[in-house]
Amino acid sequence: GHFMRWLGANGKSEILQPEPCASFPGSVSANCLVPVATGPFHAVALVQNGDVYAWGWQSCGRLGLQPNGPGMHEKKLIGSPSKVAASWASIEAMSGAVGGGADGKPEDAKAKAENAGASKEQMKGMLESIRAGQQVQHFSTMQSLIQSEPEEAKEHMLQTKAKKLNESYLEFYQMILQLPLYEAQVHQLQSDLEAAFVGHLKHFGAVVQAPELKHPKSVAKVMTKLGPYGELIWVLQQQPCYLAQLSMCIKDQLDKAQTFYRVVNRVYYELTDSRTLHLFMALLRLMMDKEIEHARKIDEVFAPESSRVFTLFHQFALKDIHYADVVHPILDGTLRGQSTKKHKVSFLGSINEKSERGAIFELIQANFFKRIMVDQSNTSQKEDARAQHTDNMEKFRDFMTQDFCTTIASVRLHENLQKLLSHAHREITERQFGKDEDENVALEEELRTSKPLLTLFVNGILLPIFKNLSKFGGTQVLLDAESQKIATDSNVAANVACVALFLERMMQNNNFADIGHKKGSTVTEKFLSGISKHVHPALLKFVKDQGDVVDDTDTRLTVDVYTSHYDASDHVVAVSTSDLMKLSEMLKENQNKLRLTENDQVEHLCSEQIGEWTQEEIERAEEHQKMHSFLMQTRFIFQDKKIVFCRNCKCPVPPRLSAGTGGGDAKDGGEVRAVQFYQAGDPTAPARVLERLFDTLKPLKAKNFTELKEEFSQLMKQYTSQNPPDYQKTHDLSEGRDKIEDLKAVEQKPEDVLSFMAKSLIERDKHRIYLEQVGGGEAGIKAARTQYVETLRRAIFQLQAGVKFSYDLKLPEKFSSEAQSHNVNLRFMEISGKILKRQIVNPHKMPPGCSFAPTKTLTYKELESKQVIKSVNDMFITMKGKLCFTFRFTPQGGVGVSVTYVDKARKTEHNIKQLEISKPILQELKRAKNADLIALPTDDSEKDAFMICHSKALSDLLDKIARN
Repeated sequence: GHFMRWLGANGKSEILQPEPCASFPGSVSANCLVPVATGPFHAVALVQNGDVYAWGWQSCGRLGLQPNGPGMHEKKLIGSPSKVAASWASIEAMSGAVGGGADGKPEDAKAKAENAGASKEQMKGMLESIRAGQQVQHFSTMQSLIQSEPEEAKEHMLQTKAKKLNESYLEFYQMILQLPLYEAQVHQLQSDLEAAFVGHLKHFGAVVQAPELKHPKSVAKVMTKLGPYGELIWVLQQQPCYLAQLSMCIKDQLDKAQTFYRVVNRVYYELTDSRTLHLFMALLRLMMDKEIEHARKIDEVFAPESSRVFTLFHQFALKDIHYADVVHPILDGTLRGQSTKKHKVSFLGSINEKSERGAIFELIQANFFKRIMVDQSNTSQKEDARAQHTDNMEKFRDFMTQDFCTTIASVRLHENLQKLLSHAHREITERQFGKDEDENVALEEELRTSKPLLTLFVNGILLPIFKNLSKFGGTQVLLDAESQKIATDSNVAANVACVALFLERMMQNNNFADIGHKKGSTVTEKFLSGISKHVHPALLKFVKDQGDVVDDTDTRLTVDVYTSHYDASDHVVAVSTSDLMKLSEMLKENQNKLRLTENDQVEHLCSEQIGEWTQEEIERAEEHQKMHSFLMQTRFIFQDKKIVFCRNCKCPVPPRLSAGTGGGDAKDGGEVRAVQFYQAGDPTAPARVLERLFDTLKPLKAKNFTELKEEFSQLMKQYTSQNPPDYQKTHDLSEGRDKIEDLKAVEQKPEDVLSFMAKSLIERDKHRIYLEQVGGGEAGIKAARTQYVETLRRAIFQLQAGVKFSYDLKLPEKFSSEAQSHNVNLRFMEISGKILKRQIVNPHKMPPGCSFAPTKTLTYKELESKQVIKSVNDMFITMKGKLCFTFRFTPQGGVGVSVTYVDKARKTEHNIKQLEISKPILQELKRAKNADLIALPTDDSEKDAFMICHSKALSDLLDKIARN
């Protein structure tokens, strides 16, 4: 049913007839637990979420409303339901109900069982109130909260649960370490098939040559640094802390900000990959935290003109992965008619119906005259047009306050955006921004904290959509042709533009002055502000509700690191030449602010391996722009063998990328922690000691430290005099008294201790939720493992068939017989015959383990004559005449080099060195110049290396071995 209101007692009324109350949060029948309680001059209602609303005569503060400004207490008649101040439902008031009553008497077993569910909900509500800024004022209240904490959120239970989960996840971890062994057969088969393919090309007359790449000098110089750049891009992707901090370093530098946006969008381009998506969301959350922390007032948070969060959120929200949940519900023109629970109406469908009925929305009268083509010289026509404008603006008001609000309220944003809004709202609430003098004093606090969220939604989503109907209104975003036809209708587009202008001015603190003061205008500033007073709170409530979800990004990051290792597909990031150069320069410039560890990876890569770029070199690169693709090592456990949880971003990362070992991470040589553990800090800290005492003692009455110490002394006497004495409790109380003295010595106040305990409650509850979600994530990892095993089995079967066919290229009998019956000479049959004639060994009868990988053995003298080797280490120089080098391509795409000492006179051979040229090094060799040298092993300096080779000659030799 609809909520109606009227006031008519003692001549104090302004509302004589019952009318709908649009400001009440929903209908009474849907939302109220107690429909309405009325008095002679006021009424109150309790809604399902626990909020209390009151309206009527406000004298003596009887309604308990929030005193929002200087004139609030003077305002006697409150016509619309307004939320009762939270202080009337304080933590102190609620804690008695959760803790079993003010008298502290424990509940019996039956009552405890019956009230368990209700207590959990009340505890959840109190924690939300603490997050929202309510302060716990008394020790007794905090004691009640601590004792009412669910058992599964207690510290010892968190550790027990984490250990159990850690055992399960360690099984996944150990399995992942074995995956390279399982994949070795696949790599071998791939290598054999590739070798056979390259070898058979000569039979088809094909010549395999690397493309001739000519680059300007500046680009060619970057090409020599692609190895370190690839590592840098991977580090930035896996550890969001770097880019988050960089965003703060460049906040006032527009050119660098544009580079930053391009790099971020390239690094996290593959948003369809779960780990990439959640790493990006972790980055955006970190950026949100930093911008909220540095903002001086709430209106500065996510300000479009200066916020990097705003720009990235806007770009992210309008990515194609979100079209179905963001764009379609707003611009699907087929969603029209009467809105019901089962049938949602879109904004475009609704405004199209108004347009079809002749509605013309224009805030500015002159623009309205142009749309209806008024003859400005005809006075009668102008007067008639003014009346039409007034009538259409009444329609506009009705549309905005009813249809617009209804259609937007029916939208449910994608869960990715909801989680980000949830995180932002929580951080803003905890920040507790004070009010400015020019702020809207009538705005409720819970809606006020949603203002930055509204900026993200309206300025970051709605306005870009409304201003780009040609892009977002049709087939380009997978909408149908009918929607595109509606969106391109000139009258509909003009009406949408009017809505966009109104929203834009509304978001500029109701900046309607220039519209309302236009000469001859029939639209006043007051008229538009009146519409805003309805639309603005409705949109604030919408974004607040959108953020009312559980942000499980931390959980997903934990699960993703395991599932990603069951994904053997390539994940590539492509970045332009100039952006690579600008990125490394920005990182070097701010390295003191970005450094995470003593041996920081980013600092090492940028300063020691990449080096500096001049502005001239960057400008030349911009003139000859190239895109460079980098393969991301998403399966980093194979290489690093260990993970830790970064204390800043909460992401599982290799130890060398962690900003710290928070969350129970393993240090080198220590126990591997496969999930995050709860870290409470120093157990001997005064507040921790008191917290443990609060959990075990009977209800306390003390109001300050002095009284608390005295109360502990009295309890010590009780415990020592009872039979038998409780010496452990006496010892704990004695320690508590000492800690109180420690707190007083450093001038700590009771409210500081209570604040610490409140934060501990919140952190434990947050970790409880994390562990529950991580437990649920096991099923996803098992599913990924099952799919991986099946994919591996299928790949081995298909590769074995391919390798078998590559032995002789013999076509199946059906192909051959069909070709002969039609007198067709297939090229494959001809080449197959040549291969069979040249075969010395029947490959089908080769024993297991044999390979067709390209292999070649050359002496030192042969390599020296081909100018491949420049020198060997001084230790081996006397035996170089008897050294043989066997080059063999490995299944991983690299080349193994076996160095053997051969004494023909004695008929002996000794393997003296095994070298490895990895696949990335081979790719770098292809870009080498004639004068370039390479040291083998590649991780040694030229002084310590076994041998020095000419890079280009070595690359040419390996190419020749692969082809032959």
